Amino acid sequence: MERLTRPDDNRLSTVAIPQEAPIAEAARFVPPPRAEPTYTETVAEARQLGKEIMEKLPGDVQALALAGNVLFAFGDPEQAEAAWRRIGELDAQSAEAWLGLAKTAHKRGDFERAAQCMQQLSDVAPALADSHVFFLVDSLLKLGRPQEVIDRLEPLGQSATLPGGARVTLGQAYYQLRQFELSADQYRQALDDPQYAAVAHYGLSSSLMRLGRQDEAKQCRQEYARLHQKEMQVFDRMQRAGTDEERDDPASLYPLLASFHFEAAKLYAIRGQRERAAKHAFRAWAFAPDRPEPRALLESLSPGESP
Repeated sequence: MERLTRPDDNRLSTVAIPQEAPIAEAARFVPPPRAEPTYTETVAEARQLGKEIMEKLPGDVQALALAGNVLFAFGDPEQAEAAWRRIGELDAQSAEAWLGLAKTAHKRGDFERAAQCMQQLSDVAPALADSHVFFLVDSLLKLGRPQEVIDRLEPLGQSATLPGGARVTLGQAYYQLRQFELSADQYRQALDDPQYAAVAHYGLSSSLMRLGRQDEAKQCRQEYARLHQKEMQVFDRMQRAGTDEERDDPASLYPLLASFHFEAAKLYAIRGQRERAAKHAFRAWAFAPDRPEPRALLESLSPGESP
């Protein structure tokens, strides 16, 4: 049920820019060197991008939303929350603000606040709240309010196929209510999801034990142990694999940072800040040299010296 509210890692879109001068010739723009920063440098650049947007466009809801998404995605939830709080001050009905505040509250373990923010989001943007329902139901479960979890997820399951994570959450909710047969049924429906298979086997074994079906429970516990051991073997190999930089492959972050730079370039361009727009378009191009959109945006800007 959960998704990230950030630009699509593999999709960069174009935008019409108000023209104050003729479109530059394509040949004018020489591709920049491919950007290959380290993991630490990549994260630092992303956080600086988010802070820059907040500083340069402090009263712009769309810009602040982008800044919050950048900062949250690159591990700075405190600054992300500051951006989303500012949106809330500008527009109390902003769905982006309520979702962002729910995410940051959930991350720091303030589940009561996360649930409250998600309820506010449901009031202003029900479809968006449904697509991010994880933040609500996980908070409610941790608050010991399983019936509310069931009331929220069961109707969604009637209109769409619930993913494994949602089934596990329902299994936990029914288990808290001591409805062990229903709990076991939810866990069974999550067994085929590779991401949740181990925890589903563990939960199913607990429910079966409560139902007095020890042999089945034992089989599930054994399968959990096998899957868990496999996961730990992979984790151990990762821990032994070279340096921290090798484990935290920076190249996997380049498409996301390219998207964020490009979104920033579009914001600046539409708002007439062409020099900043060009700077971020070139940076997006450096991180995603095979994508045509950054160059197309540069061609839409007024002629001038390349950053």
